[in-house]
Amino acid sequence: MNFIIAAEQMSALDKLSLGGSTMLIGIIMVFLVLGILIGIVNLVKIVMVKSGKKTKKVESVPVVAVPQVVAPSSNDEEIVAAISAAISMYYEAESATTGKSVKFRVRSIKEIR
Repeated sequence: MNFIIAAEQMSALDKLSLGGSTMLIGIIMVFLVLGILIGIVNLVKIVMVKSGKKTKKVESVPVVAVPQVVAPSSNDEEIVAAISAAISMYYEAESATTGKSVKFRVRSIKEIR
């Protein structure tokens, strides 16, 4: 309450001076905190780099590729026929809407794991 009364009694130049000094203090505080944060980040970076150099190098073991053997199914022809029929039906419906006929041939069918 005393501040409001004091502000009413201040001249315009005094109000501008008070506002300018408050703004200057605020800007200085922001940049000081920003500098402290930058210092902390750089310190953490230095510590992490130094701790990373102390790790032991692990020798890599060569990996041998193992071929996958797929057991032949007894009904492979039936699966190929079913997939071919489904693709044929899809393209027939597509050609009915677009008017373009599509010819296709199933070359291979692989199981996705």
